[in-house]
Amino acid sequence: MSINKRVLIITLLMIIFSFNIGYSKFVDSSSILETSNSVGIFNLEFDDVYIKKSNGININNSIVKIMQNKKDIYISIADLAYPGAGATISANIINNGNIPAKINSINVLGLNENSVIKVKLVEEKDRIINPNEKTNINIMVEWDKNCNRNVDETQSFKINLNYVQAY
Repeated sequence: MSINKRVLIITLLMIIFSFNIGYSKFVDSSSILETSNSVGIFNLEFDDVYIKKSNGININNSIVKIMQNKKDIYISIADLAYPGAGATISANIINNGNIPAKINSINVLGLNENSVIKVKLVEEKDRIINPNEKTNINIMVEWDKNCNRNVDETQSFKINLNYVQAY
């Protein structure tokens, strides 16, 4: 083997060896020493609730209150007088979590599908509530205007929120 070939092989081996040393130094200096975990809390709660306006009901005998879990509202509308009678319930909601939330809809518990009482979220859905932020929603409760069936004078049910992560 000629001297030029030997020099070339030795030079190539030294270059490869230098790359190996450089790589091992890079790996040592770029290692992660600690890890972090982040846990999100997803928590919308009712903060206040009241009857904002009404027509054709007995407001003095009607009840709206936040349940102990702060996730449900109990509503009892008294003495519905005629089709179209009802109330607008105003509810303040606070995001006690650390994740922005978006309200999609409400769940109505205690009324069947064929009920002549209609309950709906008045505002646009998809409102974003950031952590520690409060917002207000309105919920309409009414005897279906187009229904000629009689209803019990007092209607009682619960409402809770459907919400998702905003971002």
